[in-house]
Amino acid sequence: MAISGALAGMGGAVQLLGMGQRISLFAGQEGFGFEGISVALIGASNPIGVFFSGLFYGALKYGGSKLNLIQAPSEIVDVITGTIVFFIAISHVFKV
Repeated sequence: MAISGALAGMGGAVQLLGMGQRISLFAGQEGFGFEGISVALIGASNPIGVFFSGLFYGALKYGGSKLNLIQAPSEIVDVITGTIVFFIAISHVFKV
């Protein structure tokens, strides 16, 4: 875990230091943590499940950006993702 944390910290530092002149744009990348948690929840923390749920989540995000072509609100993707996460989380509450 220490090696993993060190590598993640170095990767974040390299990304932050590389964006020195565009530091205001760095704040636009927030939200990766919630997306990672929801992908892990959908994939049930199984490596194969997380891979396929990551593909599903990426397809939702990519498709949501194209919804403007048909004059549909792109926020519907967030509603769909939230609904999926809600029902998966609720199923864990009612497990016997």
